[in-house]
Amino acid sequence: ADQYVSCKLLDSGGDETGDAFDVEGLIVGGVETALNGCVPRIAADDILPVFKANDGNWYIDDLFYSLGMTIHKAYCKTSASTGTTLTCYLDTDETGDEVTVNFSIANGTNLNSSTPRLADGTLIFVAQLGETWYCLTVFQGTEPCECTVPT
Repeated sequence: ADQYVSCKLLDSGGDETGDAFDVEGLIVGGVETALNGCVPRIAADDILPVFKANDGNWYIDDLFYSLGMTIHKAYCKTSASTGTTLTCYLDTDETGDEVTVNFSIANGTNLNSSTPRLADGTLIFVAQLGETWYCLTVFQGTEPCECTVPT
């Protein structure tokens, strides 16, 4: 019989939201694969990168899973500043281990001028590759604009 995991989505505060749903497949190199043999690697309370495909089914994105990477919650220690790194608390705001998180910014080089905006305590999702922590969200650089309203 096919194996599956039951999941709930997390809201922007990291809390479970909505009804549970089954994830029955894993996308490996763009090809759907059953979870048979993979489920023992998944533990209760693991955070998995899932997405709902055009066929209406939920799948685990294998990008991090196949590398054995675990996704964690992290909370920004301060608001964003210049550069592409920020110190965050791992797993628990204000008391978790401090880690330096690296961010990818499309069309930009500074976190303080990109979206989404980061403030002290903002929840992000991160994964560790080797000794380096990475944010799973790709940020978008922004440009300042002064707007006028026609009268």
